[in-house]
Amino acid sequence: MYLEHTSGHTYREKVNIKYLVLFLIFLFYIFLFHHACIYEAEAYAAIDNYEQYLKVKNVLVIHSYHPSFKWTYDINQGIVSTINNSGYNINIYIEYMDWKNYPRPENVDLFTEMIKLKYGNKPIDLIITSDDAALEFAIKNRNSILPYVPIVFCGVDMEGVGRIIGNNRHKITGVIENIHAYETIKIAKTINPSVDTVYIVHDSTESGKSGGNIARKQILELFPDMKIIQTDKMTPEEIALKLEIADKNNIAMITSYHQDPNGRSFNTELLAAYLSSKSAVPVYHLYDVGIGKGVLGGNVESAKTTGSKAAQMALLVLTGEGIDNIDYIIDQTDRNIFDYSQLMRFNISKSVLPKNSIIINRPFSFFETYRTLVIVVAIFLAVLLLLIGYLTVVNAQLRKTQLQLRLGNEELVQLYEELTASEEELRQQFDELMYNKRQLIYREEELKHMAYHDSLTGLPNRASLQQDMDTMIQVCPNMIAVMFIDIDNFKYINDTLGHVYGDQLIAMVGQRIEKIVSSTGRLYRLGGDEFVVMMRGVHDIEQVEFVIDRIIRKFKEPFEAGQSKIYCTLSAGIAIYPNDASSTEELLINADIAMYKAKEKGKNTYVLYDKSMNDEMVYRARMERHLCDALENGEFYLVFQPQYSLKTLEIEGFEALVRWHSPILGNVPPSEFIKIAEDSRLIVNLGQWILAKACDFVRRLRQYGNKDIFISVNISIIELMQEDFVNNVLRTIQDAQIPESSIELEITESILTDSFDHLNSKLEYLRKKGVRIALDDFGTGYSSLNYLKRLEIDTLKIDKSFIDDISDTNENETLAASIIRIGHSMKLDVVAEGIENARQADYLARYGCDKVQGYYFCKPLSEEQVIKILQQKE
Repeated sequence: MYLEHTSGHTYREKVNIKYLVLFLIFLFYIFLFHHACIYEAEAYAAIDNYEQYLKVKNVLVIHSYHPSFKWTYDINQGIVSTINNSGYNINIYIEYMDWKNYPRPENVDLFTEMIKLKYGNKPIDLIITSDDAALEFAIKNRNSILPYVPIVFCGVDMEGVGRIIGNNRHKITGVIENIHAYETIKIAKTINPSVDTVYIVHDSTESGKSGGNIARKQILELFPDMKIIQTDKMTPEEIALKLEIADKNNIAMITSYHQDPNGRSFNTELLAAYLSSKSAVPVYHLYDVGIGKGVLGGNVESAKTTGSKAAQMALLVLTGEGIDNIDYIIDQTDRNIFDYSQLMRFNISKSVLPKNSIIINRPFSFFETYRTLVIVVAIFLAVLLLLIGYLTVVNAQLRKTQLQLRLGNEELVQLYEELTASEEELRQQFDELMYNKRQLIYREEELKHMAYHDSLTGLPNRASLQQDMDTMIQVCPNMIAVMFIDIDNFKYINDTLGHVYGDQLIAMVGQRIEKIVSSTGRLYRLGGDEFVVMMRGVHDIEQVEFVIDRIIRKFKEPFEAGQSKIYCTLSAGIAIYPNDASSTEELLINADIAMYKAKEKGKNTYVLYDKSMNDEMVYRARMERHLCDALENGEFYLVFQPQYSLKTLEIEGFEALVRWHSPILGNVPPSEFIKIAEDSRLIVNLGQWILAKACDFVRRLRQYGNKDIFISVNISIIELMQEDFVNNVLRTIQDAQIPESSIELEITESILTDSFDHLNSKLEYLRKKGVRIALDDFGTGYSSLNYLKRLEIDTLKIDKSFIDDISDTNENETLAASIIRIGHSMKLDVVAEGIENARQADYLARYGCDKVQGYYFCKPLSEEQVIKILQQKE
């Protein structure tokens, strides 16, 4: 009887398990089919995105105001995030007119010059503008600077569109700003039907008056009897006093307020917080920049949504849609937003607010936040309780049956328990053996992983690269490409931010590169700041160049390390098997050589290996070996090139130029040994020696009666990065017993992008002590006029390449004339280098250049020649 009952119960369990297994298999096949469809769709989408990616587009974004205005900042965020997430290969260039702070024609002239210099020769496919001033500027200049470029605008109301564009909509469309004061006043009347007075908070600027008048007109159209008080003649303190004593039937409505009648400028968000803290009545806002700053809320224009809509329209144009077929966007950028703390302050119920309103600063509610989860858990618990009840009844029946059976089968149960105990003991011993086996396998895998992977980044290491390369060379029928990648100026980042940040940067660099190459190759870290990418199955070099170009361009984006933003670039060398090498070691060496060649070309680029580079590397190594002893052996000497005043044609100063005569190598040009000195950091001691010799030269000239002569000395950025640089300069000048104004330090544009604030503070201190500062080779880099205005300098030097553009056949104004005008507008002396003929000298004199130097006037001289020339002029 016991055996029959047990057999029947087991059969029912088997049937239930069978149907459960069939149901799970059915779900599994549905899951596989669904993901196969998704994978196929993603594959076709990836092909389309790749084809679009190859079509590089350039978009210029021009903002009317400075990014410190939250409205401008949020619009920019909406534009950039929408374009970057589109999947298209689009370069974004962003410029700020800063019209709120500097609403003057000369600011527009400077801005126009900057746009000409930066984008006059760059193909721009589309312009996005925000607010009125930028749209006016783009329309005015697009035929002269950026011809026939489509324009997408945003942040301009209907009145501004009519004034700026009128009926001439050729190649122009955009998002029209349409404030909804009538929606906000309807909400206010719903909350408090007795509202009869509205303070419209705006200033007397052009945009402030426009917003205030639009709000006033909309309110009076809905409620003709409403009393309107406009505040454009009041200061914030006067407005706060009015709101502090306002009765309960009053409200305040902020449109925009950036400048009071006394000319003081204000931050809109801080002003909103100030007025709300003083006000006895609710304060509404027509833009989302004030929400969360004490403002109750309202129907507000969203800056980020506005920017995103404009970017979407721009993407339509860039992907082939005719811009004249795209209508303006109106009434798609507003939202109803309210501050929970202000609703509680004025005892306003959420039930009176419009549907779908957004409420911020709401206190945490577990049920509202996890409503769906709570309901699902409740249903699950109910089902579980029913199941437990059912199992309890079944279990009771089973217990009753088992008790009856156990009474008649005690011997059988005892035997079963003995067998079970033996089985359990054997099972424990087996599990222990299996556990020890798994631990040994895990430890073996862990040691293998440590041997072939980098501990900092988790990437494969040099040993792994050697093994993989040896294998690939034996089995791969196609070419194998090796990219040797090095972080530019990594030593400077370590010196400035410390080794902890340096390690973080290396890890982040590895993650960024791996995301790009994961589908086409494998990334390795060799140590320090060196990485290698191996690509197998390469069919042509263009395939490799496409990947390395993506990597280099991706590094235009900064890294976040703690509270710091770190900008870094990469240099890369590429070698191909079997074209460039026949073994792994030789391939790595040749890729490393090409990488150093990329460093010499100015970094932030890549170079393909060429066999001629081996000779260059041998020569470089030989030069570096002799350079180490050159300073101690007295092989360096200085020559001095005169700087002439174009007005008097008299010598006003000299530029100190270092020369190296090696008894082994002969005369080595500075263009060859200065770069090696910088890479090996010998430039620090060499630069100190040059400054000391130049100071002694000035001291001797002063002894001959030349009191007003100054000497200009070139300073490397590596010297500027030294902590004791300022003290060394001042001490060297004091030791020579000459005035600080007798020395001029020449820096290059690289400091405008490398640790600007840190380096500029050193220059500012030296300038306060009297040392003159000159910006050398201006115009050859990518410096911003905003940085240039902040830089502590006295002199602007025009690079020789711009002087070479001046010729007998070129009567038009060149970039040299533009640079002279920019320098004089900033009250700087302008010096031109490399003057080689009278035509160039006459041209520079006509445009007002202050000083010149070059072989046309005088070649570099020895100290004895300088003294002889100065004595002859006396």
